[in-house]
Amino acid sequence: GGRVLLRIEDHDRQRSRPEFEALVLDDLERLGLVPDEPTLAELRAGRPTPYRQSDGDAVYREALDRLRADGRVYACTCSRSTFAEWAERRGRPWSGPGCPGRCREAALPEDGSGGEVGLRVAVGAGSEGWLDLLVGPVAAEPSAQGDPLVRDRLGNWTYAFCVVVDDLRHGVDLVVRGRDLLEATPLDRKSTRLNSS
Repeated sequence: GGRVLLRIEDHDRQRSRPEFEALVLDDLERLGLVPDEPTLAELRAGRPTPYRQSDGDAVYREALDRLRADGRVYACTCSRSTFAEWAERRGRPWSGPGCPGRCREAALPEDGSGGEVGLRVAVGAGSEGWLDLLVGPVAAEPSAQGDPLVRDRLGNWTYAFCVVVDDLRHGVDLVVRGRDLLEATPLDRKSTRLNSS
């Protein structure tokens, strides 16, 4: 009784290209995938659609504004290398809410006037539980790797943010993912609750 949704997750403006989308659609067509929404023809037409992340800027800004109104958004100058350097100095990766640079406490300006910044969402501590249909009940900390980046220094929305906003607006209630993405599930669940409140 489910529906198959096909989403073009092209949130990274520097790496995504229309020709890459066309190749993906060609491959899916060759494999015989017929999504319920949208049709491959609708995507090929190139018109704006809620199923292409590069067309969703207004929706992502609205979701970010709701989180900002709740006091959860903060500017952050930390990069992957900041997290790596922190881990190297301490012999373990960063874990828990926040970021190694304590950017939330620094109250950096979001406009980048203090240097290049990304935006993170404070998800807080605690545990999120869910039912994995293969392994059963599971629980984990959503901020195990720090607060998630939702917009990078180049102004790109991140996959972790877009996918949660899109799952909510598309009514997704079942996600099939590989074991390699199991650790992302608690953050997705917590983010979904934050975005839906």
